[in-house]
Amino acid sequence: MKLFGKAKKAPPPSESIEKLRKTVEMLEKREAYLEKRIEQEVSVARANSTTNKKKAMMALRRKKLMESQIDKLSGARLNLETQMMYLEGATVDKATFDAMRGAASALQGIQKDISVDQVDRAMDDIQESFDVQRELGDALSQGFSSDLYDEDELENELRELEMETSSATALAMPSVPSTALPASATATATPTKTAKQLQEERELAELESSFSMAF
Repeated sequence: MKLFGKAKKAPPPSESIEKLRKTVEMLEKREAYLEKRIEQEVSVARANSTTNKKKAMMALRRKKLMESQIDKLSGARLNLETQMMYLEGATVDKATFDAMRGAASALQGIQKDISVDQVDRAMDDIQESFDVQRELGDALSQGFSSDLYDEDELENELRELEMETSSATALAMPSVPSTALPASATATATPTKTAKQLQEERELAELESSFSMAF
């Protein structure tokens, strides 16, 4: 039960960690100071161990007292360092938790605008677009219909062109020379005479011979 109003608000973790760190540094400095004092008391006890035992004993008592103080300071420092370590760990854990919670909230906010049905519909629309585009590509790649012309008619026209080309080639050939060919060429070119032609030539030769004898 709180008797004096509301409890004080807890300080920020960073402030508490900084305060712990400074306290640990103060305890370390106190320990270093007492260790030096102990060395001095040991020197005093050693120097008076034979000449002034009472002074030497007082130095040893102060040494023991300071050693007990160092033990207490070491225990307190260990506790503070332990608290600081746990507080730092808790701070890291909280930062991690806050980051994860923020990410979860952001993800939920995004998912409010996107549902599984919406994704399925979007994928169906995309697939339909792909199908339409594929059909368009197939249609554009097809050749024109052959109904625009008759294959038989084209073949007849081609034959007429071939005949015209042959006639033009024949007219363009050089004519037969008009000069007489050499005897060897004539003999070679003269075809073999038939038996009837040979008989007619002999009869004509006999008539010419008889005419020449009469005159």
